[in-house]
Amino acid sequence: MSILLVCSACTDEYETNNGGMKGGCEGVGYNRQGFDRQGYDKEGYSPTGYDASGYNRLGYTRDGFRRDGYNLEGYNRLGFDAKGFNKLGFDKNGFDHGGYNAEGYNAEGYNKLGFDSDGYDKSGFDKEGYDRRGYNRKGFDRDGYNAEGYDRDGYNRNGYDIKGYDRDGYNENGYDEDGYNKAGYDYRGYDASGYDEEGNLDPARKKIIEKAED
Repeated sequence: MSILLVCSACTDEYETNNGGMKGGCEGVGYNRQGFDRQGYDKEGYSPTGYDASGYNRLGYTRDGFRRDGYNLEGYNRLGFDAKGFNKLGFDKNGFDHGGYNAEGYNAEGYNKLGFDSDGYDKSGFDKEGYDRRGYNRKGFDRDGYNAEGYDRDGYNRNGYDIKGYDRDGYNENGYDEDGYNKAGYDYRGYDASGYDEEGNLDPARKKIIEKAED
């Protein structure tokens, strides 16, 4: 059995005239349950409670999103809130509100303390003040030597300066810059006065003295 869809005014006229109606009214399109041909009531909602755009009377879609695209918790279908952060607090690029990712590094690759994943800051030094080569800002390594191998006092790891003398002023053979050892003798065994340990005068110097006396 088909149901005639008529407006309320025509229904009243129909009943008043014992089934007689004036021509010209084709009805507004609502059935006895109050729905039009598209299946929506006068407020625009279907029997399941959703309008033509898919929203219910509370303004939510079947999967729980409002007209602004966010759900009751404030997240869109991609899982981000109005500020662009997900439930874990990260944006689409993986950074939190402070600009750091899950590993704790910002877009430049530095953590909150200012160091990269290798432990170096923007200047290239670690927390102890040494660069990737192992030298501090003054150019010395952890043992106190520069790239040339000398410490702050100018001595290498073997204890000699650039001229080859130790802190006491002697070379690896045991002689100072004047050519004398710690005992005060040169490599020939004579002291600055020209005598050896037994008190003998250097023959070469003796000849010079004798020649001068002549």
